[in-house]
Amino acid sequence: MEIIGKNLKELSEALNKKEISSAELTQFYLDRIAKYDGEICAYNYVNDKVIDQAKAVDAKRAKGESLPAY
Repeated sequence: MEIIGKNLKELSEALNKKEISSAELTQFYLDRIAKYDGEICAYNYVNDKVIDQAKAVDAKRAKGESLPAY
């Protein structure tokens, strides 16, 4: 799935349709941070547990559990 150029609604729909997982989407953005943040210094902190948190969301989604709306 092409992520660049997608808005939040499109990404949310892709997650709901299981076209991409939360862990995959999170890893995509972590990779972009690693690639570009040295140039632009946009991030002070990146949560080192974020992949585990994304996997937990994927597990809840797979079980049909309600997900929090942030």
